[in-house]
Amino acid sequence: SYLMLSLDAQKSAYKGLLKQKSIENVEICLQRLDGTPVWVQAYLNLVDESATAGIIVDVTRRVHAERQLANLSSHLMKLADDRRRRLARELHDMVAHHVSAIAVQAQAGRAMAGQRPDAALEALAVIEGGTWRTLAEMRAVVRVRGPSAPAGRRVLEHPDRACAAGPG
Repeated sequence: SYLMLSLDAQKSAYKGLLKQKSIENVEICLQRLDGTPVWVQAYLNLVDESATAGIIVDVTRRVHAERQLANLSSHLMKLADDRRRRLARELHDMVAHHVSAIAVQAQAGRAMAGQRPDAALEALAVIEGGTWRTLAEMRAVVRVRGPSAPAGRRVLEHPDRACAAGPG
């Protein structure tokens, strides 16, 4: 099947060739007689004003493969961004819930501190337990749904469990 190149495109290519004396590694999209696009890579040298020598290689498959790869990469990046957004939203909702509960307990402890110090201590124990539960749930969410922590990075543990694990 022959390639069709408009007269204007032919003139433009020839003018460029006259100026530079050679065209190397230029990709051009041409059109077959049936209308389908063909990508070619051209290497042309001007022999004299009436003769041109060169090679034209069909690179249509490579160009299509590069475009498909770019589209796939873009799609995968969007999926990864969506996953990060869902994880961030889930973590935010969980932390906001627990922090709200901790704030209520702290207010209750402060209100009772003057009259009932034992109740204030109990509120502090509930707050401490809530913070450790929140941290454990956050680690579980990130471990299941997100990337793992970098090697050598210490994660804050409950004091009772940190000693059993040994130094970090």
